[in-house]
Amino acid sequence: MTSCSATPTETTSLMATGTKFCSIYQPRPNVWQSRVSSRTGSTAARAGYQEIEPDNIDSYERSTGLLSIHDAIAYLELLAPHAHEIGLAIGQKNSTDLGTRGRNAGLDFATAEECGRHNECDYFTGVYGDNVIVIEYTDSAFAKVCSAVGDEVSVVRRDVGVTAAGSGTYRYGSC
Repeated sequence: MTSCSATPTETTSLMATGTKFCSIYQPRPNVWQSRVSSRTGSTAARAGYQEIEPDNIDSYERSTGLLSIHDAIAYLELLAPHAHEIGLAIGQKNSTDLGTRGRNAGLDFATAEECGRHNECDYFTGVYGDNVIVIEYTDSAFAKVCSAVGDEVSVVRRDVGVTAAGSGTYRYGSC
């Protein structure tokens, strides 16, 4: 955590969860973390990508009270305008807790891993309409989502390791 802004108490608490966090909590939004993410977005744009998807925005759920959903929203409000300035869409990954706040913070779409397995796809389509990418890792959840929303949104069947074609565990399908 040398490059993250956390007090020794926060570091101990965070390490006890088995996960290392960069704190997005600040009395004002974390400018350093935003700059790092902005550079990453700029690199993605130069490489020809069309979107970015900040992962672990739901870290407040695992931070033992050190981060809040309000911290996550403030962080997204810093990232979204930069993504749009450089021509990238920005998406919400997982986390049904954001509700419309993610959309209101400037997010354009959602990637919903295992929403069929967890019965959460309606949440994502309710907020983002057809701007949802569903990824399922089991055949049964994939079939369930394909029949429920496969005509409305992008649904992909992948292997958990997201391995390359030709590997023994590679799985890919779409409906």
